[in-house]
Amino acid sequence: MLLNKVGIFVSAIFFFCEIVISAENTEVEVEYQTTLPDFKKERGIICGDIDDILKRKTLIVCSNKDTNRPLFLMKKKNKKFDLTGEDIELAKKIAKALGVKLIFRCCYSRYEDVVDAIKKGEGDIGISHLSYTIHRSRKVLYTNPYVVDKKLFLINRQMLETYRSKSIKELIKDKNLTIAIEDSSYLEFAETLFPNAKISSISDWDNRIAGKLKKKEIMLTLNSETKIKTLLRRNPKLSLNLVPLILQGEKDCISMIVNFKGLKLLNWINKFLKAEVPFENIDNLMKKYEGYIY
Repeated sequence: MLLNKVGIFVSAIFFFCEIVISAENTEVEVEYQTTLPDFKKERGIICGDIDDILKRKTLIVCSNKDTNRPLFLMKKKNKKFDLTGEDIELAKKIAKALGVKLIFRCCYSRYEDVVDAIKKGEGDIGISHLSYTIHRSRKVLYTNPYVVDKKLFLINRQMLETYRSKSIKELIKDKNLTIAIEDSSYLEFAETLFPNAKISSISDWDNRIAGKLKKKEIMLTLNSETKIKTLLRRNPKLSLNLVPLILQGEKDCISMIVNFKGLKLLNWINKFLKAEVPFENIDNLMKKYEGYIY
């Protein structure tokens, strides 16, 4: 009788393990959208809370269309786009946990467009290396961070000698300071940190900022550790002229965003992050996706 019960118990364990293993190996159905859909035809699709996702059996994630290593990477492979990165993997994990299809809408031109899209209900979650800012928090709800970035200066090596004798407080008050910033949350950060500086927005930051610094058209730029380290690692010779400096005490918390109607979704995501998603630092992520970064 005891053997029989043990046999049943062991069988039950093996049966349970098979279910778990098959669930782990289940691939999430993913559809990538690189152009915005016709929202007039999608009037029946309501994005707001977790009930909407489960009802339509689809999770819609909005993202910036530009490559943002190592969180969002786009690379052509066999005439098709091969997409990877921590943001995409995170979206897949969430869709898998919910048991739904994933639509990854990577077609927004600016980070602010992603925020506005979630506010308007064009997607359930915004996952796009999104920093927390006061301005954005008036439009959407932020999850707990899943990555913490550092804020870095990038400055011309010769200009660094000019400013070496100055303290950060003196630098902040300098009315002659000229800064070029990518069109992102860092514009808001720079305006807060350097209220007296002449700050301009620069498009195509990845390809243009090094030239502006080398020619001394600007004195410095401010961006995330991710962006500046990637720029220098992809172009090693830039280190001869440009120097990165960590802005001590300043963190850039990278989070997901949801609509104000998505309180249940927000609560679920925060619990999911705590239980299922290991907290990553930028160096580890760069090593993980090294083949795509350089």
